[in-house]
Amino acid sequence: MKIKINTILFLGLILFTGCAKKTSLPYDHNQEALDHSTLFDHPDEISMYIEGNPDAEKIKKCALANTIEKSCLVLDSPLLGINQTEVTIDAILAKTLVSRKSYGDTFKSILKMIPPESLIMFGAVNAVVIADRITPSFYTFTSGAIYLSASYFWKTPEEKIASHKIVDYRSDFGNSLSYEVSNEYVKDKKDIWYSKSRSFRTNEEIAPALISLIFHELAHANDFFQKSFYNSSDLNMNKTFYTITDERWGKLETLSQNVKVKLKSEILLRVGKILYQGEEATIEDKNLKAALLSDEFNNDGASDMYAYSSENEDVAMLVERAMFFHYFKYNSYTYFFKFPGPDFKIPKDYTYEIGGAVKNKITDAKVKERAQDVLEKMFDATYAQSVINSLDKSSPTFYGEDTKFKSIEY
Repeated sequence: MKIKINTILFLGLILFTGCAKKTSLPYDHNQEALDHSTLFDHPDEISMYIEGNPDAEKIKKCALANTIEKSCLVLDSPLLGINQTEVTIDAILAKTLVSRKSYGDTFKSILKMIPPESLIMFGAVNAVVIADRITPSFYTFTSGAIYLSASYFWKTPEEKIASHKIVDYRSDFGNSLSYEVSNEYVKDKKDIWYSKSRSFRTNEEIAPALISLIFHELAHANDFFQKSFYNSSDLNMNKTFYTITDERWGKLETLSQNVKVKLKSEILLRVGKILYQGEEATIEDKNLKAALLSDEFNNDGASDMYAYSSENEDVAMLVERAMFFHYFKYNSYTYFFKFPGPDFKIPKDYTYEIGGAVKNKITDAKVKERAQDVLEKMFDATYAQSVINSLDKSSPTFYGEDTKFKSIEY
């Protein structure tokens, strides 16, 4: 098994609020991803995947709204789900912008692999942007769109090179610690990234990682714009996406603000800010034991360590983990690796030692309870129960300190 440190770092909610206007919304360190993407400095590099849309100019302008001041009216580029009982693939593609047409072709193929009933999640976005200058992927409420990194879409050597020009600025977060966290999806003894070292990839090889990402980013959009809201008279389409989100946040109306059971581990909430938001670690932070972190994680209600980045990421990970297990039966793993000490430089062919690990934490009773709460708010009770029923058929497996990889069930 190839170990991937911080593989979950590519996932991120970008709460970009600009600098010139006061906002009540939380400032999230991940907003730096916009600065690193350079997408918004090169608007001519993206275009509508399907030509001929009479509203193309408005859709693109709205999708490029990376500041509060640029945030467009909902009326200019409405959410896909407004006044709709379902969201079709054609409707999604009609509001998709790409830096390469081939990415749009791949996206179209992958959408056909996503269960039709879950496409309603796209109802909370007004556009999808796929581009080489996006790393990591994100959602921003200033535009109401999701932005997907082309690194998930490449199928040829040329596309692979183009889509990996930008390095994820978070890749060095947590390097000073005496422990590391890694997350994986595995099925049939293959992890979700097994094909990334190749020069060519198929849609089937791309699909798992991309679909899990799509579930995650759409969960962010639905966190701010639930179906019960955008299909109600409460939605004023003559207001901007930012204004509506800011007002809902101030009134405590977003989904992540209303999760019944909050995460409790103060230690992991602190560690999450270091690992995923780049906050500076104290000496005490650096010397925490991996086994302690594993125990804290096992006793709390998070589905994944990335949940400790923010309440928004907690919601997105609950949805991603639950839906990906329900539909595709991938097992999820979280590992806590221990190093000899802080600032440890990992040598080539290093043998990682485990301070603890867990398989399918999403199936743990306290995590399922939280996932069901979120799914019921995002969808409806019947749909949520169908997902939870899948989780009920499995249970988590916990691994203690010094467990050998060969002892872990894949």
